[in-house]
Amino acid sequence: MARNVGTPGEGAFHNVLQPGQITLTGNLTVDFATYNGNVLRIDPNGSARNVTLPDPANFAGMELRILNAADAAETITIKNAAGDTLGTCEQNRVAWLVVISGAWVFNYKQIITLS
Repeated sequence: MARNVGTPGEGAFHNVLQPGQITLTGNLTVDFATYNGNVLRIDPNGSARNVTLPDPANFAGMELRILNAADAAETITIKNAAGDTLGTCEQNRVAWLVVISGAWVFNYKQIITLS
């Protein structure tokens, strides 16, 4: 069940989990009206996928985590709205991104254990 986390730009996105897992059948363009949270657990579902983030103009200071829940070596390539690659997130990794000065910044990634 999705939860309302506030209006973009209010800083209301902190520490809100995205319920459930997003299983992809193609590339994904993130829309926070649909994916209402700042932690996205994504299964690329058998292929490498692109995840494109929305224009950061309305998300000042937002932190976003993308968890790669693949069951095999499938990479998620994270792109900004212009199509520029910000970084990659391999199987069993989490990528941490933040909006700084009006741009998505790939902060870091780390190994995780998903259950």
